[in-house]
Amino acid sequence: MIALDSPEAIPFIASRLGCAPGALKLTPLGGGVSNLVYLVETDTLRCVAKQALGKLRVEQDWFCSRDRIHLEAAAMRALGPVLPAGAVPSLLFEDFESGIICMEAASPQTRPWKDLLMRGEFDGRPARETGLLHAAWIRESALRPKWGEEFGGVQTFIDLRVDPYFRSTAARHPDLAGRFASLENKCLQRRISLVHGDLSPKNLLVDGGAVTLIDHEVIHWGDPSFDAAFLTNHLILKAFYHGNRTARLLELASAYWDALLGRSEEHTSELQSPNT
Repeated sequence: MIALDSPEAIPFIASRLGCAPGALKLTPLGGGVSNLVYLVETDTLRCVAKQALGKLRVEQDWFCSRDRIHLEAAAMRALGPVLPAGAVPSLLFEDFESGIICMEAASPQTRPWKDLLMRGEFDGRPARETGLLHAAWIRESALRPKWGEEFGGVQTFIDLRVDPYFRSTAARHPDLAGRFASLENKCLQRRISLVHGDLSPKNLLVDGGAVTLIDHEVIHWGDPSFDAAFLTNHLILKAFYHGNRTARLLELASAYWDALLGRSEEHTSELQSPNT
């Protein structure tokens, strides 16, 4: 097995891309706590290599199957043809022995939406485009029931979302444990569409009005309201950070919801349920 942070990574990637090792440059990117992520550059190529970690880089012992990297590759293959061009990176290669995937890199001028929001740049276009993209994959899910079989496993979602969000919070607030258990059950039992599982501004790369969605390792067939709530929560948290800009961030949340419900109303009636 080749590790992306080892000296063997450059000749390995070069062989898969068909270029000389001496022409290849690897630059570490922010992979969060769960992945190794590197920008791969030559004179004529710019792409991203990614490898999932089995033990996440946190204080607690937090584990998740490294096979989730192949779920991410499958998600890019499934969504790429049905979403607008550039909305999902194209997959260049997938190595099963080392658990490495390589995908096209976004253009150098793109920026994570999170960075723009933290700087106080509240352009409504990324919010609307994200809502349209979310609506599109919900709509396409209704037309592709086989996705329910391909992405039907939820263990990665449990390991990376249910455990650290629902269960860990319930353990710290025993008086609310029953409420969290109820929410967890609803989230796991409602199987409606593809769910990204990490629909966060950090995973939305913005170039003007265009948005590229990355980091599909938690994708599964489940409850689309999780994604909607996840993104809305992040926007509300930015409102706490900016203080007097709360109204503008709520406008961004509304722009996302308007685009989502306007394009996918037929298949997202449960998103509007008062019990969601």
